Amino acid sequence: MRTAFVRSLDVEYLGLNGLFTSLTNILSAAELGIGTAIAFRLYATLAKGEKAAVSGYYNLLKRINFGLAGGIVVLGLLSLPIIGWFIGNVPQVQESVSLLFLLYLAATIVTYVFAHYSALLIADQSEYLVAASLAVVTVVVSVAQGYVLLSGRGFVAYLALQPVIPLAQGLVMWALVRRRLPFVREESKTLGPEARRDLWRDVRAVAIFRVAGVVIAGAPLLLMAGLFGVVTLGVFSNYHMLVHALQNV
Repeated sequence: MRTAFVRSLDVEYLGLNGLFTSLTNILSAAELGIGTAIAFRLYATLAKGEKAAVSGYYNLLKRINFGLAGGIVVLGLLSLPIIGWFIGNVPQVQESVSLLFLLYLAATIVTYVFAHYSALLIADQSEYLVAASLAVVTVVVSVAQGYVLLSGRGFVAYLALQPVIPLAQGLVMWALVRRRLPFVREESKTLGPEARRDLWRDVRAVAIFRVAGVVIAGAPLLLMAGLFGVVTLGVFSNYHMLVHALQNV
């Protein structure tokens, strides 16, 4: 995919891709590790067969994720005026930068809309289903995106396919949850005050690491774009991807 990207588009688009990734990751910091804390509680309650508690945590996570999706929409719209400062003058980019960012943001929003399904399946020790569905969908969409780029259909068409990955996977997760864990919808329970208190204690412990990790990973890229431009960021992101791949070997 990166090869098709480099061959089909100017380096400014590669820089924009890195910039938008950093911005969406920073906006996602609003999650504060809530999903991680609830996933831990889901694992424990599923192991004990406490269906009412599972339903309570699941429904709470669902409401929080919907709220986060709405919050990211608002924060993303508020971010539009400052994106120009990071990008500067890039005459090679003919499309509306705001449109490009909103298309990129759409994938993050769709991810949160369906995140409670994958969290529940992972807690049910069915992570292999989540990983397999993601792998299949990612390969199919990546092939389509590669074709779009190499056929010269442009960056907008490429980004328009990006939300398809979380959307398709989310629909698969939804179907699996309905079939394997139907009681979470039937119970529709809410958590008691003690369970909520314990949960928020866990969230406070996780939130510091969540925010720190996002800031450390995303802030340098934003500063690089603002100080040196998206061309420098595009070149850097290529080397960063290679180093990251080697570290994971």
